[in-house]
Amino acid sequence: MVWSLARSVIVASMALWPVMLLVRQIESRTDVRVRRAWLLLSIFPFFVPELLIGFHYRLTATKLSSGASPLVAAACTELLYSLLQLSRCTAVGVALSMLLPRSEVSRESLHSWELLRSAMDQKSWRRGWLMLRVAGPWQPLLISWSLMALMTFQEFETAALMQIDRHPVAWSVWLFDAHAARQPLADSLQMIVWPLGCEVVLLSPAMFLLLRSRRGTSSGAEQPPEAAEQGGSTRRSTAAVIFLSLSILLMFLWPVVGNVKSAVVGFASMANQVSSVIKSSKQIFVST
Repeated sequence: MVWSLARSVIVASMALWPVMLLVRQIESRTDVRVRRAWLLLSIFPFFVPELLIGFHYRLTATKLSSGASPLVAAACTELLYSLLQLSRCTAVGVALSMLLPRSEVSRESLHSWELLRSAMDQKSWRRGWLMLRVAGPWQPLLISWSLMALMTFQEFETAALMQIDRHPVAWSVWLFDAHAARQPLADSLQMIVWPLGCEVVLLSPAMFLLLRSRRGTSSGAEQPPEAAEQGGSTRRSTAAVIFLSLSILLMFLWPVVGNVKSAVVGFASMANQVSSVIKSSKQIFVST
């Protein structure tokens, strides 16, 4: 439980930087087609099938840990799995940041509060500054962080396919393995109390901010305070392009390239058997 919770908090926290980077790039573009391209590429990793990713990187994790000590093998597998979750989290964070209500606090309010710094008690000023930031420019990021952490904490399919079941471990795979070993349902219900408690804790920042948010706040079309000022930076644009390229390479291109040969051979073999083609086509059609 501690391992899974720590991973989700760390991955979600690390994802905030690329989320801010990509959102600023999207919102700083004046050309609609360019904005759409940035948005689609940013959220694309979320839609890559976990079946492809999990099976491909299970082999990669095996090669990384081959002949290594148990500690090195666990560290390599954990790093690889966390990078995959970071890429998927970032995609979710970008989508949420674009959809969530924008700041309840105007730029003028923030600037006015800064001017009051010398005229107020510092403790009161800092408390007010924090409240304005939480209700203002930090709100979409805090809600996104909450849901990204929740998503990482409850992730199962990639972890199961990569066999994240011992060192490192994921609670969702651990519970599934307990069921596979004929764990009584009553015991499973008792086991799930702690994971549910952790999920409520992870979700609580988002619920608090959304419930306290006033009705009638502006939609995601409005530009956040920092977007116009920093979105066009060449350095930030370069960093966004590099992160996006690595994310798509990790989540899509590498798994596809690594499996294309086997796929072609498999389809060629299947094509020689008409009954197999008909049966498989029916299954694919029903699944789709």
